[in-house]
Amino acid sequence: MRDALGTPARENEKSIRKFKRRIAEHKEKIVSPEKYYKDWDELKPGHQANVMKDWSTEIKGWEEQIEWLEEILEERVTHGE
Repeated sequence: MRDALGTPARENEKSIRKFKRRIAEHKEKIVSPEKYYKDWDELKPGHQANVMKDWSTEIKGWEEQIEWLEEILEERVTHGE
């Protein structure tokens, strides 16, 4: 993400949109995992929990990246870049 500092605002905005789409997809996976994970109902509960945890962790990471990119964009507006 260091590259985002020198990236045009339009590209950072594109990344934010991409992350938001991925977050929405993962939230849908959490709501209906059987639609996205083959044989979901046959997995052991512990395995299901690990998959859910992975999806949640990815969401958290993308939310943090969005926040960071939004701060960069706001700083550019504040400093007239």
